[in-house]
Amino acid sequence: MSNLCMPVGELPFEALLAPHLDDLRRFVRDRAAPAVRSRETCSDLVQSICRELLGRRRRYRGTGFRAWLFATARRKLVDRCRYHDAARRSTRRELRLEVELLDRCAVSRPLPHEVAEARERLEHVRRVFAELPPDYREVLILARVHRCPAAEIARAMDRSVNAVHTLLCRAQARLVVLAGEG
Repeated sequence: MSNLCMPVGELPFEALLAPHLDDLRRFVRDRAAPAVRSRETCSDLVQSICRELLGRRRRYRGTGFRAWLFATARRKLVDRCRYHDAARRSTRRELRLEVELLDRCAVSRPLPHEVAEARERLEHVRRVFAELPPDYREVLILARVHRCPAAEIARAMDRSVNAVHTLLCRAQARLVVLAGEG
């Protein structure tokens, strides 16, 4: 039996992780700070998170795997952001998101003014979203992008379910206010 398939609780680790990989990739793509996204690929970050989970698999207690997964991912993204901020790495590399946007535009062949409008909208959304406090960004991503239930978000953010509902309401209200100012 390989290390990856060693039992964790009742199921092998790989069997627990596999159904969540797409959500983990989206979470990393959506949650990673621009400083991190410009220096590391989402695939590298996901691989690093999975490697960390594998190393800590004996700590997993058999319940709430998804919450444990996203809490680990959240910590990894914060750590990578701190690393890049502390190291004051060069920001001259192109943002991978910009390249992905241009690749998508090349496939669908939109008109030049449509590309410009899409870039402006995307930049406005990025600016508005970046102005939100980190907890607001996280709860919005988990609830609205990944469609996680409140109980799962509560475990991942180490809050009560009621606190998650309150935080989500405040985050949505603040996002509306900021978006209206643009």
